[in-house]
Amino acid sequence: MYKGKLLSIGSNPKINKSDKAGKGYKTAILHLSPYKLSGKNFCANASPGCIDGCLNVAGHGRFDSVQNARLNKSHFFIRDKFGFMKQLSKEIEAFEKHCKKRNLKPAIRLNGTSDIPWENIKFEVLRTKPNHQGSCVSFELNIFQRFSNVQFYDYTKSKKRALSKTLPENYHLTFSRSEKTPIADIREILDKGKNVAIVFDHLPVDESGFPFEPLSLLDPSITGANDRAINGDLTDLRFLDQCLDLQGNPIKKGFVVCLSAKGKAKKDKSGFVVKFN
Repeated sequence: MYKGKLLSIGSNPKINKSDKAGKGYKTAILHLSPYKLSGKNFCANASPGCIDGCLNVAGHGRFDSVQNARLNKSHFFIRDKFGFMKQLSKEIEAFEKHCKKRNLKPAIRLNGTSDIPWENIKFEVLRTKPNHQGSCVSFELNIFQRFSNVQFYDYTKSKKRALSKTLPENYHLTFSRSEKTPIADIREILDKGKNVAIVFDHLPVDESGFPFEPLSLLDPSITGANDRAINGDLTDLRFLDQCLDLQGNPIKKGFVVCLSAKGKAKKDKSGFVVKFN
């Protein structure tokens, strides 16, 4: 059984559902203290609705021991970022071996309860072999470059990150809509082939209720947009989402990932949670 100081498996119900979906992946997740609970803001783009409805205290998060562990990991990151990244590397290596023994592919979500731009954190130096002049070239690596064979994915409130053209190929981001997100931003992100997650008070009782026109629930004047809506509660493996045309060819258009409100978000009054009707 894999057990790490930073990464965990089996602690998130939705991720457990993903692992059992028969897609051949095993997922590890990193939970830090969200927003400003650690003394440092780990969710720079969080809205009031997002903060109030945060899943940090849902499930296992309701236990003091879990909250203390997340706080300790957060303080480790703040105090010694290099040491934290080296420990994270060791755990990813161990997780890779764990998955390989079980003939599974590793998937890792680093922002389980945070929104940190991990792509900007360089922590390892790769030096080339000396050339004929005896000179070496050094490259600084982020965690995704260090583990280029591992699939990483996250959700983010940052439009800039969601639309970034420089993200590593093995890092998939889904934009997470809040009550502060303009519909024009949602439209732009979808049209550029990126997913947008939207939280609803409830979802259709069966798959025959999908797809529907989700943006019309945000603005009744939006009709005929033909946006593809999918049930995001079924699996967390967003990097596997793919839209196909009638000939079976991939379409470069994002999905509206529909999520049902959970925990404190069920009582949301801010507009963060959208009424399905």
